[in-house]
Amino acid sequence: MPHFIVERTVQGATGPSVSTLMAEIHKAAVSTSIFNEKTIKVRVREYDDVLVAGEPASFIHVTIYLIDGRDKPTKKRLATAIHDCLRRLDPEVISVSVDVRDLDSDIYTKSQL
Repeated sequence: MPHFIVERTVQGATGPSVSTLMAEIHKAAVSTSIFNEKTIKVRVREYDDVLVAGEPASFIHVTIYLIDGRDKPTKKRLATAIHDCLRRLDPEVISVSVDVRDLDSDIYTKSQL
């Protein structure tokens, strides 16, 4: 835990590579001192066709899933760190957003080898 799910337009030669994007998000998450580095998971989904405000445009959105229990200031600090990382990596992207969501610790199930 946590899970960082990144959605973005296909960047081609204009934006960071998927591996760079994942590494930088991981670094930004570690820099907050909220998580143990070994627990962070980052995944990226890319989309060819996107409308932003009714027009074709670039976007990047990160949904962060956390086990419930963290306070709003901690979540805001995390969202801001990731947002700032994304803006730095690709200042030309039209729409950048980050959302932090709680997972119910009574329901969330995990298995790892």
